[in-house]
Amino acid sequence: GKSSETLETIIERHIDQKNKDGITNANSYKRDKETLEQIRKCCSNFIYKPVQKVTLHDIENSKENMKQYKKSGIDRAWRLLFKGFRIASSPSYRLIPYNIMDDENLKKPVSVKITEKVMPLTVKEERRLNKILDNEERNHPYRNIVKLELITAMRIGEVLARSQDNIDKENKKLCIDNTLTEDENGNTILGEHTKTYNKTTGIDEGKRNFPISNEIDEILKEQTKEKITNIYGLLFWNYEDNTFITPKEVNAWLRRLNTKYKITDKLHNHRLRHTRITRWKEQGVD
Repeated sequence: GKSSETLETIIERHIDQKNKDGITNANSYKRDKETLEQIRKCCSNFIYKPVQKVTLHDIENSKENMKQYKKSGIDRAWRLLFKGFRIASSPSYRLIPYNIMDDENLKKPVSVKITEKVMPLTVKEERRLNKILDNEERNHPYRNIVKLELITAMRIGEVLARSQDNIDKENKKLCIDNTLTEDENGNTILGEHTKTYNKTTGIDEGKRNFPISNEIDEILKEQTKEKITNIYGLLFWNYEDNTFITPKEVNAWLRRLNTKYKITDKLHNHRLRHTRITRWKEQGVD
């Protein structure tokens, strides 16, 4: 019965319930499941004990293992553990008198992994990349994807989710209202919202309209000059395999590009976004 209830089952039930209630999307559900798997490994000393028998000492002892994860992983694990104990101490459960993790002496462990800061390209590196995209690699199928990232600071998933319906020719605006994402099995799917959609309020804070400059206009014309025949009307599509172009594939191309032309130390999609945002900041744009 209730007395042998473990933290592991409480957390698992909580994750599944959130998913059933539609609070989490497929991607978050998958991440929660991965976090639970991580907790099973690093907190194996107490996660399977009846929750009443877990001591503060048990949690302290698991911290050494926890430190081996990245900061983001520790944050997620800590949050789920906290939630599990909170549920166990809630009026409907009453398995423990209070949330043991509320103890002010208990501190979240600090990761031993150094968080890699995403650095923007220097002005010189950015110029060099643009030059390569405009000359040697002008006809590569991913060229326009990378150009759009560099010009608009869109996330790669957002670039790959743009469709012909997003082009407002009259007002010269490109609407950014969703992103490619993954389902719980890790398959690429077209999301309904951007990454910063708030499920609780139903407000999509990431939805925005980007002014279409001449440079963007040229890219869009190039992408729409051939009839778009994929079922989503996407500007970028792998017609050979009749499937999405994925962020991973674009990243792989950027790595190959960087190996070939020696542009910078590491080249990946997220650096392009940071580069554009940094240039705007340097120009005094929020």
